[in-house]
Amino acid sequence: MLGRAVSEAIEVSTRGSPKEFGSIVPTTGVWAADSRQLFKPPLVSLVLINWNYAAYVGEAIRSIENQDYPNLEILVVDNGSTDASRSVIADCVGDNGRARIIHLEKNLGQLGAFLDVFSQIKGDFLTVVDADDVLCPNFVSSHLQVHLALPRSVAFTSSNVVEMAADGCTLTGGYAGFGTTREPLNRGLRPIDAALRLPTISEADYLRLDQSTCTYSGASRWIWGPGSSNVYRRSVLALVHQPPKQRSYFRAVDSYLNPLCQILGGSALIDRHLSAYRIHDANYFAARESVHGLKKGRLRIMKRLNQERRELIHFLFQRPELFRALLSSRRFWDAVYQLAEGLGPSNRKLVSDPAYLQLFIDNFARLRLAFGEAFLLTGLSRLLLSRDLRTVIRGAYGGRIPTYLRLELWKQRGGPIRACLAWILSKALKRMPRWWRGASHQRPRLASDAALPQPQLGQSSAS
Repeated sequence: MLGRAVSEAIEVSTRGSPKEFGSIVPTTGVWAADSRQLFKPPLVSLVLINWNYAAYVGEAIRSIENQDYPNLEILVVDNGSTDASRSVIADCVGDNGRARIIHLEKNLGQLGAFLDVFSQIKGDFLTVVDADDVLCPNFVSSHLQVHLALPRSVAFTSSNVVEMAADGCTLTGGYAGFGTTREPLNRGLRPIDAALRLPTISEADYLRLDQSTCTYSGASRWIWGPGSSNVYRRSVLALVHQPPKQRSYFRAVDSYLNPLCQILGGSALIDRHLSAYRIHDANYFAARESVHGLKKGRLRIMKRLNQERRELIHFLFQRPELFRALLSSRRFWDAVYQLAEGLGPSNRKLVSDPAYLQLFIDNFARLRLAFGEAFLLTGLSRLLLSRDLRTVIRGAYGGRIPTYLRLELWKQRGGPIRACLAWILSKALKRMPRWWRGASHQRPRLASDAALPQPQLGQSSAS
């Protein structure tokens, strides 16, 4: 159970009168009298992934079972634990008909385990619960109410957390980085008389959620709550899901899903304490509670962030046709810039990083097929310093920049005179021998997925 200090710190909304949970309540009088039969509550999946957290996993399971939203699917995934986790999980789940236990033979990492079981998840909305965290009883109903009442749908919602120590004592009254970096696109929910409302959400609950919810669109730095504080729309997760490969993904699920989902569909922040985030010695990321101005990750984890960002960009580069269609060409490159921002911007250009530049070189042919060479150069020039762009082109073309691409790069520096001269020179270039203008020079080859870089993340001490 949560410690008394945490219980007092988290305000649990006052409930309205009990109602039969057979449908969603339409709060406006416009709908027909029998419209209750048309609005069935969606299935929400709670996926708990555990590795060697026998000391905490029982409390996490009990907090899931105490949710006031009844239409739940509960998946408890044991990620190859070697402690007493399996027996603790079996005792806590017992004969709960809503819960399923999945045993993995080895530790795939939290993200690896999620990718492995994703096809078994049935819910329209889902959250991945850290085995050492605790959910408040109104966690699911509050998040789902926001999803259903936003003026326009988002990919995921994220709520604030109380940070607590290993023994459950409160350390902070909220996550320091929650929603601090950007102005929201809009605030609040639909008017209460024009929204679907869950029976577990009273009018007072709805108004409090309306006052504490903001919507953010497009790419963004980290503005969300950590770990278990996020509820995702499954249809968007299907776009960013990748089949598990013959390797483990030792990284947090939220560090992979949140940036990609934000780019695709935006998010809504609920500034209410709906879960508790536990900080302890075995937590691989959080060495201490969040304090404004200080990074709370361990040094070895901070060194891995760039590697994880390259993995996100690699995922986009494997599917440029899909994401160009979903985002538009310009937003695709905005997304790449945002995902790579951890490598450090310089004059709004990304600072040179050999591994990062190699990622562009290896995927140049794939991007060229999706965008065309001229537009690809335009996109890359928005991201890279001039010298780095030339390094990428040389690497993609076997060590030398073809003459016609040199002319294209010169033209892209801008100006009507330069554009006119470039047009004249391009006409003249077409009359030159193919070997002189570089047309017969080695073209970039389309690498197979197996040949693309696969960043290997070292095993962490957490699931």
